[in-house]
Amino acid sequence: MKPKLLSVVIPSYNEMANLQKGILYKVKNFLKDQDFNFEILIVDDGSNDGGLEYVEKFSSKFSEVRLIKNQHTGKAGAVTKGMLEAKGDIVLFTDMDQSTPIDQFDK
Repeated sequence: MKPKLLSVVIPSYNEMANLQKGILYKVKNFLKDQDFNFEILIVDDGSNDGGLEYVEKFSSKFSEVRLIKNQHTGKAGAVTKGMLEAKGDIVLFTDMDQSTPIDQFDK
């Protein structure tokens, strides 16, 4: 049994370009190889570039991925919404562009 639940919050606003690069697959695949359970919360902040629909389809395929729809409140509002909805023992957030890549988690 994996010991803890990690919640990863990813705010998303018009991130279709990053989504098409396979970022969510990279995050999910990295986490599934770790020694803990995880959930990925993608907080859509009112996207209008097709990103919402992309995430809806992605999250319907994987039980550990949850889409949270948020009215456009900006990054801080999206991160806060995700943090409040997270169920993990440990909660972190990362940006969709992976400016700090998920594989740096241990650091």
